[in-house]
Amino acid sequence: MTDAEDGAPGWSAIDAACRKLYPEQPNPPRWTPQVPPEPGGGDTLNEISVYRVAEPCWHWHFVTYGLSDLFGDQPAADPEGVSGNGFEFTFRLRDETAADPDATPPIWPLSLLDNVARLVVRSGHVFGAGHHLNARGPIKLDDPTLLRAIGFQLDPGLGVIDTPAGRVEFLQLVGLTEAEEQAGADWSMSGLLKMLAERYPLGITQLDRPDLMSDQEFAARIAAGAERDGSDTGAMFVGHLATSIAAEDVIIELGASAVPGLCRLLPMRIPHDRELFLMADETTVVLRPGLPHAVAQPGGVLVHMDEEYCHELVSTIIPQRGDYRCGELKYLVWRVVPSEIREAGGQVTQILG
Repeated sequence: MTDAEDGAPGWSAIDAACRKLYPEQPNPPRWTPQVPPEPGGGDTLNEISVYRVAEPCWHWHFVTYGLSDLFGDQPAADPEGVSGNGFEFTFRLRDETAADPDATPPIWPLSLLDNVARLVVRSGHVFGAGHHLNARGPIKLDDPTLLRAIGFQLDPGLGVIDTPAGRVEFLQLVGLTEAEEQAGADWSMSGLLKMLAERYPLGITQLDRPDLMSDQEFAARIAAGAERDGSDTGAMFVGHLATSIAAEDVIIELGASAVPGLCRLLPMRIPHDRELFLMADETTVVLRPGLPHAVAQPGGVLVHMDEEYCHELVSTIIPQRGDYRCGELKYLVWRVVPSEIREAGGQVTQILG
């Protein structure tokens, strides 16, 4: 669809934003799925347009259509003020062939964008700037790239637009190594992406780049930021989490695979007067700064802890099956159970704990 018909005001608004950024490319290559979704939504994107960009280096700029309200199906008076999910995805890929006017953009980023969009549609998960996602494999399948995760930032060219149905943010996917993703989660994903842009401007993804966490100067700056600021990550989604009461004990049961993340994040939250949520399905455990005590509440447990208890817990609990108690809260049991580690296809590859 080009400069979408009047029946698609949201589509026209995205077209207008892209024309403003790339006035010399009024008819970019456009990809559409073999079976496009019906107006009103589906489980895939309606279209992806692709632009060739010369600065700061030759790259392709991919822009999705389909996560916001394209066709005016949403009530005009949306209480959240956003169109559809409130965002579309973009992706910038370094590629010198973009300088050739006869070159065609690579296909694999289309699948990457469509797959992440399906995750949004099927799970209801809403992404925002500063979020991250582990791809559980290289972002380009069957490629030796070290980039196996994604960070999300506001696209520096398209930013945010207002449409008849509400606001739309253009969220850019930025390829990351797993070590970079972990460092961003432990400190600040937005901070890490800003540092990454010092070397790869605009957040352009370069498949053959090295892991920046292997650079001592880069890693030292990340560590200094984490020590100074703590972590921006306020919630951990874990594979297994359950709570129960047994006699006078309050029991928090979690999978062994969650323990390393808990031990990394907790000292970067509690001493900085920030709470941490552990979440899985319908269970939530809230870890909040304060005088140590724990109480069961609907759907989980609330634990107040001071810095001393925080550090004692981190030095006590390990990713091995068992019950762990520490500090003043002897009635609070941290019960670690084995975790199944699965690959992208769902097969169990390891039992941890």
